[in-house]
Amino acid sequence: LASTAEATMAAGTDHGDQPPPPMSSHVEPPPRRRRSRTDMDADSAPARWNRRVLIYTTCYNVIDGVTLTIRKIEQSILASGGHVCILTTKSGDRRNTNDPIISPSHPNRTVLFLDNAVPIPFLFDPENPTTQYQMGFSLSDTIRKRLDDFGPDVVHITVPDCTGLHVVDYARSRSLPLMGTFHSNMADYMDHYPGMLWLKPIISGFLRHQYNFFHTLFVPTPFMRQRL
Repeated sequence: LASTAEATMAAGTDHGDQPPPPMSSHVEPPPRRRRSRTDMDADSAPARWNRRVLIYTTCYNVIDGVTLTIRKIEQSILASGGHVCILTTKSGDRRNTNDPIISPSHPNRTVLFLDNAVPIPFLFDPENPTTQYQMGFSLSDTIRKRLDDFGPDVVHITVPDCTGLHVVDYARSRSLPLMGTFHSNMADYMDHYPGMLWLKPIISGFLRHQYNFFHTLFVPTPFMRQRL
């Protein structure tokens, strides 16, 4: 800069002794480093989500709208680097547990079957036994031990049934975050089963009692949010 200033002053003396133009304080920034392919790949790579999620759903192996949704959630968690433990009954077709298309096996995936579930008589279709629904009533000591071995740090309940209430107790006793997704309005189902209407207010109260333990409950529509 000194040499440049001296040359400018000399030039000014040669042309009518005009004062030199003021020196600029601006300094050119160093050239930006060209981003490498590795940098761009790092920016676009999905963030790793190393959570261990326990998902309770009653009939994992009965392929319907609920279980397809659960499997999509499960696959998203696994793709993000997390671990998933599915807790369910022995409903449906056991071949669906590790179906290569709808639910392929994965090293971060565990499936536990309740050891005290029983079939639901009025949901049995003798012409299609692979859609047999079962219901559990509690978590046995064996299942609790296996859940502890998995070591969840968040619990997701999809069906607020009797087992779901025990899963709530399991989460609360271990100070685990508890969330749920609302899939079926089971209380309203009683409108369609002869002689079962008297159960509707009991089921509604039971569902509300269980949902009130959740830290977060996801619902499909604003209508259901208002109704719940």
